[in-house]
Amino acid sequence: MGKFTVYIIDDDASVRAGLLRLMKSYDLRAQAFDCPQSFIAALESDAAGCVLLNINLPDAASLHLPQRMARQGVCLPVIAVSTENDDRTRRTTREIGASFLLHKPVDDQALIDVILWVGGGSDAEMRSASAG
Repeated sequence: MGKFTVYIIDDDASVRAGLLRLMKSYDLRAQAFDCPQSFIAALESDAAGCVLLNINLPDAASLHLPQRMARQGVCLPVIAVSTENDDRTRRTTREIGASFLLHKPVDDQALIDVILWVGGGSDAEMRSASAG
């Protein structure tokens, strides 16, 4: 199985860069993608970790990501992130099967806590799993 990785999917380069820095500061392995299509193209069948997904991407491709992962035989928990906080966004989050919905700007510690929770490990276990 691959090493635990936080797969960041967001169309905003500054958001991706900031999240990559945050993951590095917590010794978590991360990869960033500007769209679901580039993530799917790079996705390996033994991928382990979670997906941090902006569900408000312009082309709505984020809404089909869980099905596309499943077609490749990969099941990763999805943490949805959105600038919106309304019924439609919450419904969309449920429909795609996301484990959590966080609102931008996301609190760093809350995000790390959610990643550790969906990863099923303690902070030390997750760092060990992502090292190397």
